[in-house]
Amino acid sequence: MPGDPVAVAGPVDEFGVNVAGYLTAELGLGEMGRILHDTVRAAGVPAVSVVEERSLSGVTRTGVAAPETVGAPRFPLSILAVNADFTGLLLASHPEVGEGRYRIGFWAWELEEFPARFDVGFGLVDEVWANSEFARDAIAKRATVPVKAFPVPVPEVGVPDRVDGPTTFLFAFDFNSTGQRKNPWGVVEAFRRAFAGRADVRLVIKAINAHLHGGAAERLRYAVGADARIELLERFLDAEELSALYARCTAYVSLHRSEGFGLTVAEAMIRGIPVICTDYSATSEFVDPSVGWLIPHTMVEVGPGWPPYQADAFWAEPDLDAAAAAMRTVADDPGEARRRGAAGRELLLRTRSVPAATVWVREQLEAAYQVWQARQAGSTGAGDMGLAKRLVRRAAGRLAAIADGPKS
Repeated sequence: MPGDPVAVAGPVDEFGVNVAGYLTAELGLGEMGRILHDTVRAAGVPAVSVVEERSLSGVTRTGVAAPETVGAPRFPLSILAVNADFTGLLLASHPEVGEGRYRIGFWAWELEEFPARFDVGFGLVDEVWANSEFARDAIAKRATVPVKAFPVPVPEVGVPDRVDGPTTFLFAFDFNSTGQRKNPWGVVEAFRRAFAGRADVRLVIKAINAHLHGGAAERLRYAVGADARIELLERFLDAEELSALYARCTAYVSLHRSEGFGLTVAEAMIRGIPVICTDYSATSEFVDPSVGWLIPHTMVEVGPGWPPYQADAFWAEPDLDAAAAAMRTVADDPGEARRRGAAGRELLLRTRSVPAATVWVREQLEAAYQVWQARQAGSTGAGDMGLAKRLVRRAAGRLAAIADGPKS
């Protein structure tokens, strides 16, 4: 039986931010939350982190160590690093994160159409930070609050020492992100078209959470079949194992139908690994023909059976023959592959740096803090209304001036 209601503590008037989300989860949203949390810390903004794991029970592994900032929320700003459809659940599970706070939703979305059923999320936040310009544009079409694109930094991890061996292509994905969107079977088919009868090439498909998506997982296993050149890794890897996997990788291939950002593509590029990817959605914001192979596509309906995506929405169908041609180029012209890999790494170091992202984050949070302070002043009584109005106008002007932020 429910107990008596517990009073929820409000914030102290002190600049800082509470970052709440899947900070220990091994999934894309969890990694995005960790990147944002670390960017906040690098910006010199005081932070408290709130780890949400209850809603992930049985969904994915939560094996990442919790950040050292874990504690009780005390700051007047809160970043809710979960998607629109889970924002209400996060606030219900951790009410102190929202009580009296200025709330920023950190959301991802992968299609050009943002679902109407997610509109309820706008009523729970004061603004939204999207994880790409592509996602921002989709969310903004329906938004009732400001929507901004967080310039996601790609942390420097160094270039792995290449392990000698055959030309090896890699693709990694999570079945929870839907197999149809990630399209691993497209990668398998393109590999087969590229290298019929060749024994000097390999393909590694790394997948997690296959046990939760039996039909899609069996479809992939059937596609791989008895091809000894294709290795299917259906398990989580620790950091050391992942580094070893990248070290034997010649190129990364993502024939996705849509991406809200494309973390695995960026993670390969920052390691100097050339990429082959669909020329659609957020990856096109940091992959161009000088640094990778962009695969043309046609637009097709999503179709039924791939929630949370609407059946009547559209995403890309990559050209598998073009992908096969790109894979052959990587195998037959290793010098060009190395050149594009180095160029891709240099591009991310120049345009997706942590220092640039910290400037953006601090500016946005300082402006949000001014809005919160103005609201507090406005609630103290009629005698303070003149001051409150001036603070609101000043904060609103600053928010408008920096709303777009730096472009990647």
